[in-house]
Amino acid sequence: MVDAENAFAREQLRLRGLLQDHIASFARRDGNVENSTRVVSASDGVVPRYIRIRRMASSGNNVGANKNHEEEEHTVREAVLAAGGRRVPWCPPYASESFYALPPEFRIAQWPLYQQGKVYGMDVASGVAVWALGPRPGDNVLDLCCCPGLKLCMVAEQMHHTGTITGVDISRGRLTVCRQILVKYQIGRAAGVLVSPCSVVPLWCRLLCADGCCFETEWDEAWAGREEDVIFDSRAYDWQGMEARGQKRMNRGARRRESLALRRVLNPAENGAGREGRRERPNEEGGGYDRVLVDADCSHDGSTRHMLKVAGLDDSIRMRSGGFLSEEKLGGLEELQRGLLRNAFRRLRPGGVLVYSTCSLSPRQNEDVVAHLLKEEANAILDPILELGLPLFSCEMEEKGEGGKRSDDNAQANECLHACGRGYLPCRWGSLPGTLLFEPRFGETSGLFIARIKKKQSNSNV
Repeated sequence: MVDAENAFAREQLRLRGLLQDHIASFARRDGNVENSTRVVSASDGVVPRYIRIRRMASSGNNVGANKNHEEEEHTVREAVLAAGGRRVPWCPPYASESFYALPPEFRIAQWPLYQQGKVYGMDVASGVAVWALGPRPGDNVLDLCCCPGLKLCMVAEQMHHTGTITGVDISRGRLTVCRQILVKYQIGRAAGVLVSPCSVVPLWCRLLCADGCCFETEWDEAWAGREEDVIFDSRAYDWQGMEARGQKRMNRGARRRESLALRRVLNPAENGAGREGRRERPNEEGGGYDRVLVDADCSHDGSTRHMLKVAGLDDSIRMRSGGFLSEEKLGGLEELQRGLLRNAFRRLRPGGVLVYSTCSLSPRQNEDVVAHLLKEEANAILDPILELGLPLFSCEMEEKGEGGKRSDDNAQANECLHACGRGYLPCRWGSLPGTLLFEPRFGETSGLFIARIKKKQSNSNV
């Protein structure tokens, strides 16, 4: 067993070296020489494994239940610390005890806290994308590239398990994994996860198999007769049966019951009670979502760990050739990203907020895609991400550089790690004002680009 693990680790290191060579070549072709040196010099081997502690929703006036939730969360935090975890010091004040860093070699999947649904395995930079989105209780939220579902779960917690969340992805395989995660953490189970006192309607969560570039609506009428494309609907899922099964796999009878329940909720004639308390169907022209998240498919060059996961060890031939970073594939990715962002903006209501993110450091997949939308859509406004309550470390460093230039890269990276402990957000501005770019060498996170866009109100300039 030990020999097999050592062989696996050696193969991972070998493939990581191949990947870094291809990333450097790709970045130079991309005209992004500066980022090529950053990615290659930042080994994913030193990036911690991050977890987020699951937060139970408020139980209203039930003081005893709220106290039990607090005690349970305290117990989980103590267990995380005992396992070698350390609190991420630069999280916003309202999330100061949610993310923890564990050693890079830590195996989260085998951890009892993870298996019991007490924690999520999620990079803290991805959490910043959700904080930038700013979902509120009762919002109507669309996650246009929702898999594997960790951001979707965080959105549900930010909404206090109220409102509606629609997750869309084109891959049935990825959606099956996403469904398992939603069931594991009971997202949309009104009876199991207690909602906040401000709640009118418990959370309705749905996963739909559709092309994000042309997806239009989650409303029941559009999906009646297409039950096979509704991968999950929290109104139809057999939550009580799950409790009786002990979260074991559904048998044929349970699947049949869920299918019948899904047909009932998709039939408008039988669904009047299900719409009670919900907002009216929005008109298609104005869009209907308060918040839209697009974590677009990309080249994953911001993290060799992600690339290894996507490519897989059995794909080493393609790794050697660098085919997954070929110009042909990247051209297709950019077209896909523009299509996803364009449709996401059209689904947004006037005054709504859209967050676009990728785990790439390539301007062609990041700033260029956002700039294309801003040019194409007159009502689109780039909204600087400033309200997280944390200063950006890179801004201070740029002021220290002589003649307006940045200081030495290594010195900057080292100082950034110390600055994180003082509450600085460990990222820099993208080339578009107000966008954020996380890099592996800063703050020990995976690479991530984040941009926030607002849709103008029809009768105003904001």
